[in-house]
Amino acid sequence: MSTWGSVILWLSMIWLPPLLGLFLRNEAKPKKNIIVGTTLPHEAQGDPAVLALTARYKRELKWVCLALMLPAIPGVFIRDFGLNMLLWMIWILVICVAVNIPYVRCNRALRRLKADRGWRREPSGQAVADLRAAAMDMDMAYSKAWTILRNAERQLGVKLLQSRAGGRHGGGATLTEEGERLLAAYEVYVRDLEAAGQTLFQQYFGEWLDE
Repeated sequence: MSTWGSVILWLSMIWLPPLLGLFLRNEAKPKKNIIVGTTLPHEAQGDPAVLALTARYKRELKWVCLALMLPAIPGVFIRDFGLNMLLWMIWILVICVAVNIPYVRCNRALRRLKADRGWRREPSGQAVADLRAAAMDMDMAYSKAWTILRNAERQLGVKLLQSRAGGRHGGGATLTEEGERLLAAYEVYVRDLEAAGQTLFQQYFGEWLDE
């Protein structure tokens, strides 16, 4: 293999670690109360322990991505075509696995912190819903949030939100009984999905993770 062939081969994928790192770094930003794959209450998002864990996650992710780019440097000097292709494919596989290690470490730490702090949603009779605040939290127009809600109610055939007009005490909205049941079922689903994802990740990639 020529020098230029090796250069093109290795540099063709050198952008992969920083691209994956940028994508995973965005997971540290709260999205629908989810930070690095862990559902947290709104008040926990500014907790010093949570901020420290996400800051460590970003640092680890940066150094992992930089380290994963380094093998491309000696790779361009390998002349043997078969060896070059073998090492290149191993490098790509290592990138896809190793770049997720900081994510898994932070996710586990956040889940432990969540359990230690008792950050669980407790049933409290009737839940009050602030659709406008929820829409702002997701960078969504209020009108679009209402459209999504009405479409969901039409598809499910049930009313999910009971709104009341403003008055002396101001307007607002509450979840209906069906809305409460749907929310409770979704939270159980998310919890089970997180547990299943962790189990599968540990099954396939556990040997590469630090205990």
